[in-house]
This record gives sequence, structure tokens and C-alpha cells, in this order.
Amino acid sequence: MFALKKKSAQPLYEQIKTGLRGAIEAGQFKPGDAIPDENVLARQLKVSHMTVRRALVELTREGLFKRVSGKGTFLRDSFAPQAKSRRGTIAIVSYVDPLIPAAQYYYRLLQGVMLGFEELGLPVVFRRATEPYEECVANLRQDPALCGVIAIWSDPALSRQLAKLSIPVVLLDCEKPDAPLFDSVNQDGESGVYQATKYLINLGHREIGMMQATQLNCIGQRRFDGYKRALAESGIPFQLELVYPVVFWCDAAYASMRRILQGPRIPTAVVCASDVLALGVLAAANEAGLRVPRDLSVVGFGDEGYFTVPQLSTARVPVEQMGLNATRMLAERLKRPSAPLQHVNFPSEWISRGTCDCPALAPAGKAPEHSR
Repeated sequence: MFALKKKSAQPLYEQIKTGLRGAIEAGQFKPGDAIPDENVLARQLKVSHMTVRRALVELTREGLFKRVSGKGTFLRDSFAPQAKSRRGTIAIVSYVDPLIPAAQYYYRLLQGVMLGFEELGLPVVFRRATEPYEECVANLRQDPALCGVIAIWSDPALSRQLAKLSIPVVLLDCEKPDAPLFDSVNQDGESGVYQATKYLINLGHREIGMMQATQLNCIGQRRFDGYKRALAESGIPFQLELVYPVVFWCDAAYASMRRILQGPRIPTAVVCASDVLALGVLAAANEAGLRVPRDLSVVGFGDEGYFTVPQLSTARVPVEQMGLNATRMLAERLKRPSAPLQHVNFPSEWISRGTCDCPALAPAGKAPEHSR
């Protein structure tokens, strides 16, 4: 395997491209041969897999490789370079800077999107959505290579500005604009939280707290709506003091729950807007000597795959599938610009595990309704 010069002014991905071309010319690969997996190359070259991925994607666009979904990257039978297009880049537009730590949910969305881009064989760039949106979109318009946009968590104001672009846009997990302007992929977070809250109510809980982000985006608002709808349908008054806004991190949820457990009003159950927040709640309850679920029932959202004891009850969302579906939808729009708009809404699925039970003092005569 070739070596990289880490101190060279040439970008690492360009060095990888040069090295792979040299290996092919030296006869290390024959037409139709599989190219080593990007993770294998990343380990061998001691670089990130994203650096290797960029090199492989660009060599694919240049006609040297072909990428087969689910199988890998292969050397083409003929090496005639494909004509380079000035409109061959997809932009991911989001409020979240990908270089700043964010919720795992966001990275799972990106993972699904990147899997889709591998199928398209197009490079991707990140563009942070900042106000004023007019300037943000104007900067996108100045990129002559841009052929499509996937917008994550866009609000209606940004969507209206994106409509001024002359290229396809797909909304991923965004607020719906006043009128349908683009293809869209969303998740029904309201239904999952609604089902979770109703489940707790049927177990006999009446003091049910809701822990969520301090500033609600469109996703958080839908989950909050599910919580309130379940209370209203059951005739339980909504009480603002049972809503616990926190910074969207595990340690913030832990600190908040510690204060709640030391206060005058302790809920019998807490619905969390994410599994990350639920982990903080579980840690605080354990430290306070409470036993989950006997003393406190806890619900998460996302089914992130954490191994908690007992196992966390949560609502599952097919996050990676959402991202993958968005890129495929964009590919279809690039092929058929005049086709009818598509709107896909992925349901969230309530998963009852081990962190929910009847409250210590359930209302007399109330028979819990257990689901699967």
C-alpha cells in the first residue's frame, strides 16, 4: 500500500487518488476487481474514512471506479473518464454545524444521507443555514456545481427562500411550509410520544413530567404536542410545572432531574424527548436511591440502542432509512423534474420494555392496560 505525506501541502484525499491510480497502473488491480473497503483503507493509511470516501467518490465520478450499492467499489472494465459536469454537487443545508457535537439522532440522519450519496456517486458539501436566509440562499445560488439540496430541520421561512433556487430540494425532517413546495421525508414523532404518554396514563400515572429541549425546533414541538394530546384526551390538565426544559444533553438532564427529585413535587413518570435525556434521568434516579420502574417510570425517544438496566422503554424511529429515502427521492427528482411531489412520513413505534410500571399509589379501581 502507498504511503501518505501528512505534512504535504497536497490534500490527503488527492494523495489517496494519486496512490490508487499508481496502484492500478502497477497492475495491483485488474478490471472488475473490488477496491478495498473505505474503512480498511482508512486504517491502513491512518486517515478518517470520510477522507477515503471523498477520494473514492471523486474517482468514481471521473470514470475510474464504479460503486455498487451493498457490494462495494470496483475498478471499471474501461477507464475512459466520464465527462465532468459543472452541476454535480449536492448540498446538505442545516442549522447544525457538522463539526460541532450534536445529538446522535442528527448523525444518524447524516449516516442515512451519506449512504444515499454513495448510490448517487455525487460529492456532498455542508452549508449551515443562518439568517438572513436571503443571503444564505444567495450563496447557494452562486455555486455553479450545485445540482440539488437536502434541507434538514428547515423552517417555513427558510423553505420559502430555498424555493427561489432553480434546482431540486428535498426537505428532511422539516416543518411543513404553508404550501407544499418540495418533496419531503418526515417522522411522526407526535404519535410515538402520544402512545408512550397514554401507556403511562393507562398504568395509573397522573403526575407525568415531560423533559425536552429548552428551545423547541419542529421535531421537539411535535413530540410535545403528542404529550399534551394524550393528557387532554384523558382529561388530565396540562401543568407547565411538569415540563422540564433542558439543554439537549445527558448531563443537563441528569442535573435537572437531581433538582426535581430534591424539590417539593416529584413526578411518578417522566417522558423524555430523546433517549439521551432519558439516560440522564435514569442516572439521577439511581443516585437518589429510586428504583426504576417501581419508584419512577421513564420513557425515552429514538431507540438509540443503549444498554440500560432495566431496558429503556422508548419510541423507535427509522432515522437512517429517512436519510437514505431523502437522497433517493432527490435522485428521482433529478431524473424527472416535472413528476408529482412525493411526501413520505415515517411512523414512530412505541416500544414497551422495562422502565415503565404502575405508580406506587395508582388510583383505586384503575386496571393497567399492558401492551406488548
